[in-house]
Amino acid sequence: MKLVSSIAILLFTFISSAQSKTFLDYRNESSPTYPGCENSENKSECYTLKISEVIVGKINEYNKTHSIASDKIQINITIGSKEDGSSVLTSLKTVDTTIENLVREAIKGLPNIAPITTPNGTPASSSAGFVITLQKNKDNNFVLVIPPSNTNKWKSEPHPFPMKIENAHFKECPMEDKFVTVCFQEHFIKWLIDEMGDKFDDFKGIKAKIRIAVDEKGKVTTKKIDTDSNELKTAIENAFKNFPQMEPGAVNGKISGMIYDIMPITF
Repeated sequence: MKLVSSIAILLFTFISSAQSKTFLDYRNESSPTYPGCENSENKSECYTLKISEVIVGKINEYNKTHSIASDKIQINITIGSKEDGSSVLTSLKTVDTTIENLVREAIKGLPNIAPITTPNGTPASSSAGFVITLQKNKDNNFVLVIPPSNTNKWKSEPHPFPMKIENAHFKECPMEDKFVTVCFQEHFIKWLIDEMGDKFDDFKGIKAKIRIAVDEKGKVTTKKIDTDSNELKTAIENAFKNFPQMEPGAVNGKISGMIYDIMPITF
């Protein structure tokens, strides 16, 4: 009863080592490409604006028969972009319940979006968080997007930029600048075997990929489980309900939620 393959954990943070690049170059490389943004100078900003327009369209469709109370609306949103080009809403915060429901409907209708790629050209998942600010036009009650404008600022900032990432880790393990450590692997494998018990042997030879999220308090949840076995998926989901609390990660000294991929695991 053992894991026969090594566990590779990837943190999808792509930072180029080219000193001549700007922060804008980095944002373009690390942003999914929304249809119509292929030739945009600022693909990240174009991506944000296009999604904002889809949301505005849904809100203004609602406004034809109803009225949004707020004159100015701020939406904090995080969208995950998958390898296949699909999108998923991972977090949403706004003060208006009606707006929240309309945003959720709008995201469901997003088109296929070209994902980011790894340095070797392989499609990869990513997550983008941003703020959408909407302003109501008092003459017709429709809302408009207040577009972001960071292009000139980002062009003037050098890249790589100062970023110190402290990864989440088991409390029994020392904090290091990488997520995969010998200490982590030992604790993870022992926990998984102990938690699954006799069921572990039932899945011999089956592979699984697991995406986990570690929030600001160190709570771990599964975001995605890829496996051909529904029984194994259920077993992993049940096991992670008892995953021990970790020490949360931090970016530049600020506690931050992190998303990690654990792949592949061969039982």
